[in-house]
Amino acid sequence: MIKVSSSIVFLIIFAYTLVRYTFLGDVSLSQTPLFLFNKAISFYICALLLIATLSSKNQKSWFHLAGLCTLLHVLLSLLLIPTPHFEKYLQNGVFNFSFSTSLLCGVLAVITLVLIFNLKRNFVKELSAFIGNSRSSLRLIFYNLVALHLMFLGWKGWLDMPSWHGGLAPISLLSFAVMMIVQFAFLKKNSRSGSPETCESNTDSQRSLKTE
Repeated sequence: MIKVSSSIVFLIIFAYTLVRYTFLGDVSLSQTPLFLFNKAISFYICALLLIATLSSKNQKSWFHLAGLCTLLHVLLSLLLIPTPHFEKYLQNGVFNFSFSTSLLCGVLAVITLVLIFNLKRNFVKELSAFIGNSRSSLRLIFYNLVALHLMFLGWKGWLDMPSWHGGLAPISLLSFAVMMIVQFAFLKKNSRSGSPETCESNTDSQRSLKTE
């Protein structure tokens, strides 16, 4: 079920990406395998995080899939940075403030994601205890960093609505909106007594105390 659902979600996102940037925009179809695919993956990650937050089943599987796609997005972005696609972020030969801040938030988000996936390791437990000793805290930090990464990356394009290809919103704006929903849903879910995240967090805390 997850395979089918995740495939459908990605195909819808990829179709939107092609229509906006190729058929209505000025990006060549030859850029599909790398540039456009990476854009679709970035939006797909946010969609997976939303599904993982709202779903009552297979939350861990959806979140793990989002983590795998995040790794793919990072690798593809590293390949794309030296290309002309990122020249618009250059200022006097170096990246401007917004793009540099976006990259920093992205790096911190990846580090936070690594901590989430390795929370059972002793050194990670000690570090997570410093910020609240909670998997929920780490996830909220991760969601905020992803949102900031998107905001600093594309806020100028969001404000220039006449430049939107076919009147369709940029991928970064849609992804940011989804991340806002993710954070709201996550906070609401964890405010309920006995929620899975809260229970999981309490269990981790108890295990950490026993270890100490």
